[in-house]
Amino acid sequence: MISLGDRQGQANALGNLGLAYDAVGNFDRALSALHEALKIFTETGNLYGQENVLGEIGSILIKKGAYQDARSYIERQLLISNQLGDQFGQSMALDNLAIVNIRLGDLTRAQEYFETSIARDHELGFRKSEANGLGNLGNLLVRLGMFDDALAAYESQNLIGRELNSKVIQRDSFTNFGNYYLARSEYHKALEHFQKALALDQELDDQYGEEVDTLNAGTALRFLGKLENALKSHQHALEIAQRIGDRYGEGNAFANIGSDYRGLGDLELAQKYFERHLEIATEIGDIKGQADALQNQASIDLRADRIEQALKRLQEAIRLYRQIGSPEADKLERFLSSPNTDRLHV
Repeated sequence: MISLGDRQGQANALGNLGLAYDAVGNFDRALSALHEALKIFTETGNLYGQENVLGEIGSILIKKGAYQDARSYIERQLLISNQLGDQFGQSMALDNLAIVNIRLGDLTRAQEYFETSIARDHELGFRKSEANGLGNLGNLLVRLGMFDDALAAYESQNLIGRELNSKVIQRDSFTNFGNYYLARSEYHKALEHFQKALALDQELDDQYGEEVDTLNAGTALRFLGKLENALKSHQHALEIAQRIGDRYGEGNAFANIGSDYRGLGDLELAQKYFERHLEIATEIGDIKGQADALQNQASIDLRADRIEQALKRLQEAIRLYRQIGSPEADKLERFLSSPNTDRLHV
């Protein structure tokens, strides 16, 4: 008979194995090991073990785009964190629930979760968790068009990274600064920060981070008019996303490759990639992704003089953007009210 201590050791080993697989982007193997660990921790009544593993499973499911499942695991983690009085665990769960709510379209609740978590982390001195929350809050504020507040959040994140000499936090801040400058149309600055992040991704051997920053660097290159380089960058990001099982990233890569081909004038191929993005976004419940894909498809319809089809797609995109509180809805409403809609491109 295997002793309780041996079973706990086995569960800990499986948990560590899951973390190792996650670190190199092998999400499916990570989930397999973590589910085995969770089973043992549950059978032996180890609440701390269950709490940690539930959080890790939730985080990986977010990366894979399985948002409803992720929320289920993270909510279970939060219940145990509350039961144990584990304030750090509570903060981590709140951050992850905020990310899930962003992907599922509830931006108001996401902001509430982030702000609650950041205040808790600051009060308790959880600097790394605070930095992570600040970066996530900044990303949300950029999406809401609150750029000054977003920049302040990123600067605070970067300061913590430098104070702690954390390459991970500094890498994350470089990525976030890049996204900020991308949203502000300062493409040279954006590319500079994405390249800094990529250098740290490679130093850290972080495939997920490399995928994200490669994708973003490609977008900056496209806006700088370097379409062939952008396409190569986005194709590389797609390869990484498919290798590590990142469905959200895969959808984004398809969208960006479609935009590259649109810029190169191959509208038929662009539309095929936008359709793949829509399929994945619908499959994983990514509401913003669905709206973005419809908007991109409409841009091809307009160029091909399929005006009625374009307007239908844009009206559906507006509905979806409204659902998640995105300012993109107002932009499209203004577009549709233009007297020259049939001559404009999205």
